[in-house]
Amino acid sequence: MTARRCKCHGQPMYPNKHSNGGWRCRVKVRVRQNARHHEHDWLVRRKRDLAAQRANILSRIAELEQEAVTSC
Repeated sequence: MTARRCKCHGQPMYPNKHSNGGWRCRVKVRVRQNARHHEHDWLVRRKRDLAAQRANILSRIAELEQEAVTSC
């Protein structure tokens, strides 16, 4: 089997397992994968930030409730 080269990048392509006789550009696949990884990392950081904000708000609410009880 001879390695085909993509027209857009000139890089070797590889057969697409999900398509009869189709070929995939390695560069395009890597770009898509990197975008997915970047999005996943962003979501993980965002969830962590929101959890920290939630914890801060809940602790502040608890402090305010305690102040309200002691001031009465």
